[in-house]
Parts: sequence; C-alpha cells; structure tokens
Amino acid sequence: PADSPTLIFQSLSTTEISTIILPPTAIDQNGPIISYEVRIYTSLFDIPINLTNITMDPTMYPLFANISFNATGLEEFVFYNLTVRAYTSVGPGEFSSGILQQTDPTAPSGTPQNVVTIALSPTSIGVTFDPPPGIDQNGPITSYNISYTGELFEYRGNI
Repeated sequence: PADSPTLIFQSLSTTEISTIILPPTAIDQNGPIISYEVRIYTSLFDIPINLTNITMDPTMYPLFANISFNATGLEEFVFYNLTVRAYTSVGPGEFSSGILQQTDPTAPSGTPQNVVTIALSPTSIGVTFDPPPGIDQNGPITSYNISYTGELFEYRGNI
C-alpha cells in the first residue's frame, strides 16, 4: 500500500487497550489488504513487546472495513506506542506514525516509606511519611488510609 492505516485507540483498563484500524484510502491500497501488522512498544525506541498479525478473510471483511482488536496483558499506568502497517499480496506498506496511549492507573503496589510517629500530647500523635517509590505508585496517589488501634479505641481514616 502507498499509505499506512490509521489507528484509533483508548485505554480499556489497567492492562488493556482497545484499537480500531482504519484502512488506507481506496486509492492508496494498491490492491486488496490481506493482513495488518500491529506493533506495540513501551517507548519510542524499544523493541516491540507485542506483535499482532491480523489476517483478513475476504468473506468476513469488506474491502474497506475497519478492524478492531484489544491489546491485552499490558502493564498498569504505562505509556505504549502503537503502530500498524497493511499488507497486500505484493508486500507491506509503511508503518503508521506511532501514537502514545497510557493504560489506566491502579492501586499502589508499594507502601509509604519512612513512616515516623511522634506523641504531640497525651491524646494526639503526629505521623509523617514519604510516598511509595515512584515505580510502585501505579498512577497518581489521591489519598492515604491511616489506621490506629489503641487500648481504648480504634481509628481508621483517609487523608
């Protein structure tokens, strides 16, 4: 093909991206599209982590049909670069420009660091801490849950 297909996609979950392939225009196809190759990278210069080949069945897809598929098994809150190219019986066309899509965030896999408590008075304590390491945050941290159990009562709350 003389032109590359177009990708449209969105994050479906923490580990899945939904993708729609729009074929090249009819004039740029240079014959029937027989397959697409989708490459997924974790950055612009990485080795592809996922190669997907979609073979076109002419009895199932009209010549100019949009094709959809889901990229699964991805990591949480990571930017992915997706590209696609079409094949005719003569060979492959050019890859599309890469487009970045980030998977959804999830709960942190790490705990707050350097937790320190100090008695402020006979009836109150102060707590300081650092957030979990960046690699373990898995997205923006929106609150912390602090629990305290004493001899006479139990407290659970968010900050």
